[in-house]
Amino acid sequence: MNRKSTVWIGDLDTNIDEDFLIETFRILGEPLCGVKIIRKNSESLCYGFLEFPDEESAQRVLHRYNGKLIPNSSPKLLF
Repeated sequence: MNRKSTVWIGDLDTNIDEDFLIETFRILGEPLCGVKIIRKNSESLCYGFLEFPDEESAQRVLHRYNGKLIPNSSPKLLF
């Protein structure tokens, strides 16, 4: 039985939202189940969590994209 796996994402621009990350991972071909940007008083705290369908997907994303730039954003790291 596969269990969902959650990965922390940080150093985000304040203009990056859940929809942007969902579209980014869709374009990258990664199986994202959910996204949560942490906010205080409706303003992004510039970090959040990505949920993947299983640990293998989460590990693959970490190995492929850790320290890489988010496409179509200012120079910020994915993880």
